[in-house]
Amino acid sequence: MLPNADASLLGLNRQEVAELVEKAGEPSYRVQQIMSGVYRERMQSLDQVSTLPRQFRADLSQRGFAIGSPNLQERFVSRDGTVRYLVGFADGESVETVWMPEGDGGEAGDGTEAAEPGELSAGPVSATRGWDRATICVSSQVGCAVDCHFCLTALLGVKRNLSAGEMVGQVCALLNDQKVSPPQDRINLVFMGMGEPFLNYDNFIKAVRLLVEEVGIPEARMTVSTAGIVPRIRDFGLESIRPKLAISLNASNDELRTRLMPLNRK
Repeated sequence: MLPNADASLLGLNRQEVAELVEKAGEPSYRVQQIMSGVYRERMQSLDQVSTLPRQFRADLSQRGFAIGSPNLQERFVSRDGTVRYLVGFADGESVETVWMPEGDGGEAGDGTEAAEPGELSAGPVSATRGWDRATICVSSQVGCAVDCHFCLTALLGVKRNLSAGEMVGQVCALLNDQKVSPPQDRINLVFMGMGEPFLNYDNFIKAVRLLVEEVGIPEARMTVSTAGIVPRIRDFGLESIRPKLAISLNASNDELRTRLMPLNRK
């Protein structure tokens, strides 16, 4: 029997899933079946992971385990094909995640017309692809503590960090909604959404590893932006799996940057 749990499978790494499988008394090949179902095939419920025996799925559910996919609450479509998603989590909090197709031009009549404010458009942006690559902008926190004076997210303060599973879940949810799959489709990731990734460093790094090793997005196609959390920049340089690094300057001189970004004093 499995131990009592209240956890999402989305966010667990291979070692953690192996421990779960071992405690359940299941054979080791169940690890690959779970990882594939959660990350590569991006199933949204345990019932969909048909490679697992029905009884094992039932045991997982009875012990509180679920895949833990986030909910796409609203979808705002711009004329150029950019889509802003309001992504909701189990505790009622939500963040914004953005899909940015490149190279489609936003031609009228192709499904990329701007939606009315608050309108949830149905289905993906377009039934036919008009882009060669796309970028997903991922949030790392609900709100932000950095207090950049030009940023609306700063007005929220920081409510909480997102888990690794919630960060990976944003990506998986958008891939499903847009009906694309890496590495066959060229998808770039930028951790430039709500929050400061380096103030949620451990969860961010775990999410990166899962996205590279399990979802299949190369680290060379990922960029993380920081306002300048210096100790974590050093830690980041020592990571074996490491996206590109961008420093958010937002000013042409130090005096102006300090006024716009109080963090600059540090």
